[in-house]
Amino acid sequence: MEMTPALVAGLGNPGSEYENTRHNFGFDVLDRLATLHSVTFSREKKFNADLARIEVRGRKVVLVKPLSYMNLSGPVVRKVCDFFKVAPSEALVILDDANMPLGRLRFRTSGSDGGHHGLESVSRSLGTTGHPRQRLGIGRGDNLRQIAGFVLQKFHASEMDLKEEVEKCAVKQIICWLTDGPESAIQQFNGSVSLNPENTRSK
Repeated sequence: MEMTPALVAGLGNPGSEYENTRHNFGFDVLDRLATLHSVTFSREKKFNADLARIEVRGRKVVLVKPLSYMNLSGPVVRKVCDFFKVAPSEALVILDDANMPLGRLRFRTSGSDGGHHGLESVSRSLGTTGHPRQRLGIGRGDNLRQIAGFVLQKFHASEMDLKEEVEKCAVKQIICWLTDGPESAIQQFNGSVSLNPENTRSK
């Protein structure tokens, strides 16, 4: 029996000026996942997205980076889902989260957008909040209440080692979700990523 296809969408903003910014954390994780599978993204104008295709234990997975800018990500994700016949429950969205510190990640199978406009756009376009999402903490920068400028800042050099560890853990969690299901992904990887050699996590 053929396995159901899946989609993994990383959220961010296109263009070199946004590279390595906090709001593009989803793009960065998706790039690492693609590199792990030795594939590259190609520009597909009909979707207004960069797409790559991988296979995980025989399961076909489409990787999507919308080029519509963060707050308009939803229509792109919906169009790709429709084309590849991916159900919302099999469409994972990777996004930054200013309500969690850098080093923390959280996977959930459904829920509110929590004020994240990119996730809001996806949920609205899919017509449901019942789709998985992986949140990557970026902090708030001295507890700023207005974060519009903060999320467009680049990560500091002092944060890059921890950011890299989060990306590695996020990729492992995505693969676990694809192969073993959401509960296993949540139990094994939700929490805080450590920089110690064992890369232990705390809940």
